[in-house]
Amino acid sequence: MQVTLQIDELSALLESAGPEFVSDSLNQLLSWSRPLQVPENTPEEMLSRFFQSSAATAFYTAYADGLMPIAGEYWLRADPVHLQAGMSRVFLAACGAPDLPTEDRQQLQESLNQHFAEDGLAFFLPNNQRWYIRLAEGHACVPTDGTAGLFPSPRVLLGKDISVATTATDKFWQQCFTELQMLLFSEPCNKQRESQGHTAITGLWLWAGGSVAALPVPQVNLCSWGKSSLLQGLCLRSESTWQEAIKIGNEGEHLIHWSTEHTGSSEEQLQLLEQQVFTPLCTAIKQGTVVQLRVADAGCWEIRQRRRWPWQKPQNAWAMLVKNEQI
Repeated sequence: MQVTLQIDELSALLESAGPEFVSDSLNQLLSWSRPLQVPENTPEEMLSRFFQSSAATAFYTAYADGLMPIAGEYWLRADPVHLQAGMSRVFLAACGAPDLPTEDRQQLQESLNQHFAEDGLAFFLPNNQRWYIRLAEGHACVPTDGTAGLFPSPRVLLGKDISVATTATDKFWQQCFTELQMLLFSEPCNKQRESQGHTAITGLWLWAGGSVAALPVPQVNLCSWGKSSLLQGLCLRSESTWQEAIKIGNEGEHLIHWSTEHTGSSEEQLQLLEQQVFTPLCTAIKQGTVVQLRVADAGCWEIRQRRRWPWQKPQNAWAMLVKNEQI
């Protein structure tokens, strides 16, 4: 059995939990590991590469959200965020709008489509986390390489100054980003949210854009698991099996993705990983399974059962992945 395990932010989870948190099964897995040389990629690029597809994240998450994008169209994530102005800087304070009522979201979608109709932008707001802009194939404002994502992922800038990130794009999208802030400021539902003590939606984060000329290579024998809208969309388009609840089988090829869409504290997520992933993988490896561990913020390893000599100490996950120390 072959298993690929991608964890987007394992190093960050361990660092947040602190060295007091000990995962015996993860330590065992790392003791069996050998490093692999792979290109440095974002989590989205890493997962797309597995499916031999371009990193058009918005296109595939839109498919997972039921929007049925067509090859050739340019799709861009326009996720709701709360921007906070400082003396001379602007900070990304919060992402998503978990408490936004459906009727308010529908009203916002109508306002956005009406305002930007002449620009040829079509807005879709299917849920409170992921919003989209669609541009038809051949639209003059599609980035020339067809895959440019505009801004970086919002998770890497959360709590940080966004000034540089939002000016490193062309004039049209800079103007669009500014117009969106002005439009949202005047929206009645936004003013009502503020009066009720809720966090206002003060901007839309434009990222993960891309178009797909050809669909992913079919992988009908692949079983994929994990709470990941990108994984779900890639699986749907590549004719492979996807389930949110993680279950490690006994044969075949498996892909497990632990994405940033998982909620809970660092300790809670690490405990779930220990129970649902690390411990079952230790058992499977003893039965001959080979695992490729891909940690987007730390590196990549091949893991198989290997002899450990009496003088060798077991690896410590916190030291290895957070402090970059090898034992």
